[in-house]
Amino acid sequence: MTTEVLIRVSAFLGMLSLMTSWEVLVPRRCLTISKVRRWVANLSVVVIAVVIIRLLFTAGAVGAALLATEQNWGFLNHSAWPIWIEMVPGGHRAGCHALSAARHVPRRAALLALPHDAPCGHGLRRHDRPPVSSD
Repeated sequence: MTTEVLIRVSAFLGMLSLMTSWEVLVPRRCLTISKVRRWVANLSVVVIAVVIIRLLFTAGAVGAALLATEQNWGFLNHSAWPIWIEMVPGGHRAGCHALSAARHVPRRAALLALPHDAPCGHGLRRHDRPPVSSD
């Protein structure tokens, strides 16, 4: 396991344990289904989203590269430089795209969790409650 993967998994498991502890100690909603069933469903959404995103980005990058090579697109397809020189800009570009995806994908993937946030109970929020009298 690489250091990057270890850091990501550790951060995820640490936040997951913190949120699980918080939910047990200070519940905010009434339960309509068991916590175990809900957590299994939520974690499966996380796993499925990660797998799909990893597969789509990999397949998309490989497909785009194959198409560019096949169509003879791009500056490096028309240069006569040695392959080791041509790989430097491509590697830099791939790194930039990977960093950009790492910043933007979690915001997009959060849309998968929206159906799980349905409220239960009486539906009153803090601003809907009548003021408490000091009598």
